[in-house]
Amino acid sequence: MDTTLFAVADSKVFRSDDNSKNWKEVNNGLISAVSLLAVSDTIIYARVERDIYYSLNGGLEWWNGGGVEYGIQCMEVGGKYLFLGIGAPFFIPNTVWRRPLSEMTTTDIKDNNRPFPSGFELYQNYPNPFNPITNIKFNLFKRSFVYLKVFDSMGREIATLVSGELIAGKHTIIWNASEMSSGVYFYRLQVGMQSETKKLILLK
Repeated sequence: MDTTLFAVADSKVFRSDDNSKNWKEVNNGLISAVSLLAVSDTIIYARVERDIYYSLNGGLEWWNGGGVEYGIQCMEVGGKYLFLGIGAPFFIPNTVWRRPLSEMTTTDIKDNNRPFPSGFELYQNYPNPFNPITNIKFNLFKRSFVYLKVFDSMGREIATLVSGELIAGKHTIIWNASEMSSGVYFYRLQVGMQSETKKLILLK
């Protein structure tokens, strides 16, 4: 991607900005083993088991773009489509599938409000901008194991607000950012293999 290189090694994604002299992990949001990458302009796609994840910011954060029922053997971007080579079970022949890129990704994090089949709904924090306390609300439509984490603008995890099983229903989590500096942050709700990320702004 321009002068940036990406590689999969040891089931993780790595990035190099200096022609492969140094590499760093860029796996925030990838909760399982990665085996394939594909690139389209400024968007990176990664195969995670039977799901395709994508990153809009050079691998700093990843979002789930959906998956297929069968094993993905290879993938490539062609024009406006992502093509998948499917290694199907014995009763279904091997096939090539395609999906429009526009169905999988958004062009801005704040517009990432697609419905998720895992049964949750994440709301924009309130107030936003805030100083230094804000409320993060979400709905669970079934009992689920939940992660709610906060990241800085570089994709580094700075806080874990929830890590555990919650009952179905409405939940409100309070984040006190009194020890953080002003700036743009992101909070990500992860339920099973699905996640959603939203932006919040701290102004002191």
